Amino acid sequence: MLYRSGRLDSATADDRRKLVHDYGINIVIGLRTKPEHIIREQRGHYGNGLDELGVRTVNVHFISKKFEMALVKQLGWWDVIKVVVLMIFGFRATAIRIIGEKVVKSKGLAGLSLASLEYCGEEIRSSLEILCDQSAYPVLMHCTQGKDRTGLLSILLLLLLKVPIDAIKKTLRAQGKV
Repeated sequence: MLYRSGRLDSATADDRRKLVHDYGINIVIGLRTKPEHIIREQRGHYGNGLDELGVRTVNVHFISKKFEMALVKQLGWWDVIKVVVLMIFGFRATAIRIIGEKVVKSKGLAGLSLASLEYCGEEIRSSLEILCDQSAYPVLMHCTQGKDRTGLLSILLLLLLKVPIDAIKKTLRAQGKV
């Protein structure tokens, strides 16, 4: 069984026990980026608490350096300077926010998914390797909200399993994604 969710940061001890004992989660694939992990730690959240219950967590920093550089190359020169200076002084989250506002918003979900396919091949491959290993299941995969990166990976897995495209579209429509 494959489960997908948003971040597990606010999961209570009872929630975590339920994931392990009721759903039998064996592996958690975390698809959040390094800045998202930094922000999570600044808020006092460390790990997902499932390792203490015997669940293996694999963090795949889904947004690769190649992906980040491709986005930076789409900025104007003044914004590139701001992003570089912010990165140098350790304000990575603020720099990422500028990239998000100036580049990511205009791409939309479809554009980001295409860019992910183009620049995040290694991250996608490592995630799919786990998902193609039957002994890994049940698996829970998540990103921050459980929809974009997790959704893209879900679609790729369905395509690998040769699920008809019409069935995938029907599922996406039911979720309000198409």
